[in-house]
Parts: sequence; structure tokens; C-alpha cells
Amino acid sequence: MVGKDDIIFGRLRSGELLILQKICAQMNVSSAPVREALNMLSKEGLVDLPPHKRASVSRLEMEDIDVIVFMRCMLEPYAARLSVGKIPQKALDDMRELLFHVLNHLDDAELYVASDLALHELLHMYCGSTLLSEIISRLKDKSIRLRYVSEHFSKGNSEDLENQMKVIQTVTEEHLEILSAIETGNTEIVHQKVSQHIMQYSIRLNNERPFILDAIAQGKL
Repeated sequence: MVGKDDIIFGRLRSGELLILQKICAQMNVSSAPVREALNMLSKEGLVDLPPHKRASVSRLEMEDIDVIVFMRCMLEPYAARLSVGKIPQKALDDMRELLFHVLNHLDDAELYVASDLALHELLHMYCGSTLLSEIISRLKDKSIRLRYVSEHFSKGNSEDLENQMKVIQTVTEEHLEILSAIETGNTEIVHQKVSQHIMQYSIRLNNERPFILDAIAQGKL
């Protein structure tokens, strides 16, 4: 089945055609569940479904980069602030356990990305607004596609792997700081920590901008 992870992690590339019959044959399923999966991905902005044409993996445009970062800076700290006091302690404990697992496996990029998705989902799924949560989820999916190209599609040498592991450690430690802020119950601290985290992401993204733009041009995004 076509999955969100296949697009986010670059297993399906920007503009790649998603041929219904081929997918059904590979998965040995009928067309109904495949169509449903494509429709869901289309609603999340990951698949293009033009009328009377084949589905394809959506493209990220160069001008989207700054828009995505700006909207995340505006919306995510606000949603996190609204979520303070509403997130179950077990959810926080489970999240912390996952993040420590990431720190013990810094060479596992997919585990890192999965933890990033889970942490940021936790920050908005309890905010009390379905609309706000849906908007942030869509932005995050696009954001992860950018991050994965800049942090995972390395040249394969030891220096690239070492740099990637440093980023994973830094970001995961930032996530742990956010969890600790949430547990204080102080909405101002939570807002500040999430804002700082996204600004650091913006800095890292800008440092990799030439590589990302090249990836977009080559159809990796």
C-alpha cells in the first residue's frame, strides 16, 4: 500500500506516478483500499490527484520552504501552549522513553524522524482545535520531507554520518527540553521552548538550503 512514510522518507520521489493497477498487483489487493489511501494522502498534500489523470507524488516548490517555516513558527508554539495541562502523563512518559531510545540509536535516521513526528503531534493533538491540529499536521509532513533530504540523503561518507548523528542528538535533546517545560505547567516557558526549537530548525534548514534546492530540482522532494 502507498503510505505516508514512503513519501516522507523519499522512497517515492517528487512527481513519481502512482499507477493504480501496478500498486494493486504489487500489494495483491483490490483497487478500493488503494484509492482510499491515495485520497487520504491527497488531503494531506502529499499526493496530487488531477481529474482524469494518474496520481503522482506532490512536488515541493522552492518558495514553499520559507512559508512552511513561517507558519510553523506562528502555529506550533500557540498549539503547544493550548495543550499544556491536557496531555496525559502517560503520553509524556512514553514520549520521553522514545526520545531516550533515539539517543541510544543515533545512527537510526528513520527512528529519529518517527520520534520527531510523534513529539510534534503530541504538542497539537490535545490543543482543543481540530482545525489547528490538521493544519499543523500538514505543515509538518512537508517539513519532514525537507529535513529528511537535508539530514538523511548524505553522500555516504563517515563525516556526513557523524554530522547527521550530531543533528539527531541536538534535536532530540531539544525535544526533551520541551517535554520538561510541559511538565512545569508554565505556558510561557512552553511557548518559548517550542519557538526556540523551530527557530533552530530554521537555522539548520537555511544552512542546508543549497542542498535542498538541488534536491528539489532533481526531483528528490
